[in-house]
Amino acid sequence: MRKVVKFALPLLIVAAGVGAFAVLKSTRPQPEPLAVQERVWRVEVERAVARRLAPELVLYGRVETSDLLRAAASATAWVAEVAVRDGDRVTAGQVLVRLDERDFRPRIAQVEAQLAELQAEIESERNRHESDRRALAQERRLLALAEETVARQRRLMTQKLGAEQALDEAEQAEAMQALAVSKREMDLADHPSRLRALEARLADARARLDELLLELERATVRAPYEGLVTGVEVTEGDQVANGDVLVTLYALGRLEVRARIPAPYQGELGAALAAGEPLAAVAEVGGAPLGLVLDRLAGEADPSGVDGLFRIAGDPARLRLGQQL
Repeated sequence: MRKVVKFALPLLIVAAGVGAFAVLKSTRPQPEPLAVQERVWRVEVERAVARRLAPELVLYGRVETSDLLRAAASATAWVAEVAVRDGDRVTAGQVLVRLDERDFRPRIAQVEAQLAELQAEIESERNRHESDRRALAQERRLLALAEETVARQRRLMTQKLGAEQALDEAEQAEAMQALAVSKREMDLADHPSRLRALEARLADARARLDELLLELERATVRAPYEGLVTGVEVTEGDQVANGDVLVTLYALGRLEVRARIPAPYQGELGAALAAGEPLAAVAEVGGAPLGLVLDRLAGEADPSGVDGLFRIAGDPARLRLGQQL
């Protein structure tokens, strides 16, 4: 009996555990079924508009010009007036600086006097030539008379009727007259060379006068074109020497922008330029856009690239020489 109990007790315990599990399982609360929801994706909508687009390349450039004018003094003089300041915009023909004309007038008057003197010398030389030409004919007749006198005295000496002293005097007169004729002929022969020398001096004086008149004209320095003054080097009352810079300015219409184009893009842009394709650019100047157009590539390159030179399509007055873009 004890063996039966010992064997059946474990089975009863297992059966009780299984029964308890079954009761617990049957009496547990049932979970509500999960509702399947589709995922919501957030999107933004933009209307498509057809446009012509091209790749863009950001470059850094510098404003420069090939037409920077350094107006210099035409001669040593005093500055009488300075009519502009640094940064002024000037128009073609506008007065920039005036030099004192009194520093030019005396030298002009001196050369004009030399011209008048040379013209008088040339007129005198021509009158002298005409006088020598007329005198030569008379002196040749006098020489012929002197030769006849010598011949007559020699005949008288042959006939023992003349005096030896008279023959000597006749021969002396003949020699002196021959010398006068020779000198007169030499003067006539030298006339063209003397005249050319005087005319050369006259031409030199005229050239000098033209030079001085040009210096006087340039004593009033005017703007040759519409531009912007970048520097005023003098003030009223200064004394300047020939060649001293007075004012510097540049032409607004000759401004351009130089920017380095990296080497990988050099061939593509060069081919586009050769094909005549417009290559436009836009620079920000004072918060507003300014149009540019690639005009050409520089003549020299290096391994990093080549400089592109851009023509300004907008108002160049918005830019300043040396400005970075």
